[in-house]
Amino acid sequence: MAIKKKRICVITGSRAEYGLLRKLIAQIEKDKTLKLQLLVTGSHLEKKYGYTIREIEKDNFLIDAKIKIHEKDVESYPNIVS
Repeated sequence: MAIKKKRICVITGSRAEYGLLRKLIAQIEKDKTLKLQLLVTGSHLEKKYGYTIREIEKDNFLIDAKIKIHEKDVESYPNIVS
């Protein structure tokens, strides 16, 4: 009977954060008991922040989803919370 892999979802939204997560993502990907799901969002997808998704692609990680956050949504976030 095959062992069912545990799915681990990693979400990264900035270059600084990705730098901290890179080794963890690689370890999850290598582990045969785990299934990596990688979601990319935030400044990774913004040209004005250097479109840093390229760094993730350069590291050969499969990106399962790209979630665009519009600036106007981010600017209105404090109003939504309060």
